[in-house]
Amino acid sequence: MRTIHERVMADARREGNPCIRCHSTGSTCGRHYNGQRQHAYGKGRGIKGHWIGIADLCKRCDQDFQEGSVEKNNYIGKDQYSEEFQHWCIMSNIRRDERGFFDGPS
Repeated sequence: MRTIHERVMADARREGNPCIRCHSTGSTCGRHYNGQRQHAYGKGRGIKGHWIGIADLCKRCDQDFQEGSVEKNNYIGKDQYSEEFQHWCIMSNIRRDERGFFDGPS
C-alpha cells in the first residue's frame, strides 16, 4: 500500500494536471516546500518535508522556488517568497480535496 506522500507525488505527475501557479501542462510535478518554515514541516538534511507542503508546479515555476534563487526573482524578501510557496502548496491541496483525492482508497 502506498503512503499518502507517494500518492500525492503521483497525483501531481498525473497526465494533464496543470501547474497550480501558471496553469501550463506537460511538466507538472510535486515540489516540496523549501521556505523559511521548512524545518517545522519535517525537512532535514536529505529528508523531504511533510506531504502537506507539496505544490503542483511546472519546471519553469519550480525554478522560481529553488533554494538560493530568491535574489533573481521579484520578491521583496524571504518572507514574501516563503509565503507564496506556502500559498501554492495550500492551493494544490485544495484542488486535490475538491477532486475527492482524500476521499478515495489509499
